[in-house]
Amino acid sequence: MILVLSVVERVSHSLLLTFGARSRLVATGAGKVHAYEILGAGEGTFVLLHGIGTSATTYAPLLRLMVSRARRVVMLDLPGHGRSEEPIGGLDSKALAAGVSDALDVLVDPRDKAIVAGNSLGGAAAIGYALDRPSHVRALVLVSPAGAPLDEHALGEIRARFNLRTRADARRFFSELLHEPPFYFRVLEGGLVAQLSRPVVRGFLASLVASDFFTAERLATLAPPTTVLWGKSDRILPRSGLHFYRRALPAGTRFEEIEGVGHSPHLERPSLVAARILDAYRFG
Repeated sequence: MILVLSVVERVSHSLLLTFGARSRLVATGAGKVHAYEILGAGEGTFVLLHGIGTSATTYAPLLRLMVSRARRVVMLDLPGHGRSEEPIGGLDSKALAAGVSDALDVLVDPRDKAIVAGNSLGGAAAIGYALDRPSHVRALVLVSPAGAPLDEHALGEIRARFNLRTRADARRFFSELLHEPPFYFRVLEGGLVAQLSRPVVRGFLASLVASDFFTAERLATLAPPTTVLWGKSDRILPRSGLHFYRRALPAGTRFEEIEGVGHSPHLERPSLVAARILDAYRFG
């Protein structure tokens, strides 16, 4: 069944290229990082960062909606994901930050400030990039972002949630990921088990320690205007994360809880998420 996800990935890759996206590899401190970039008809540079265990191709529906209003869209495969190399020694928070920062240093001119959007782990990576390169970021859009502090119990629950062994585990995961998983996701269950069982995913989750999470003090220095979108049916990350970001992010941060979607609103409400990302250009 992993073949099904592999076929979906290849088809999505081909569609992106047909749509005009350029596929390229960038040398970074975390190995070669793959990116898609496409020129559009509008204004602004937009960067999209995906979540753990997925790839940049999950943003194909957003790209279709954004390209007429954006001047340029860059979609990264995080280190060890998609067509990117796995870092030597495995993926941890330092390798993730190095891969994202080094790749974007090449792909995005610092004079052309980008709107950086990320879901889940990609949201945490977006925050980290904005903290490390504040002058490079025009605005942030965080979609159910990871990175909020987790105690050992909560972290154990996250690891257990991603520890899939059977198709029933995958069905449970999809029900937690999405508000209402489509019936055809049943054919993806076996592939999801194999995908989330990859050493790079297991290794990253096992590597997490308290110092990998953001503190309120650090987030208080976040400079770019920020929008946080959170699915009301999100059952992947605890709501304590949303409460933490409400307290810790700078005054003026915009929060929106979305009805009828789970942890990946870009899959269930792509038009809404695309609109919020595009709107962030006006606030930067």
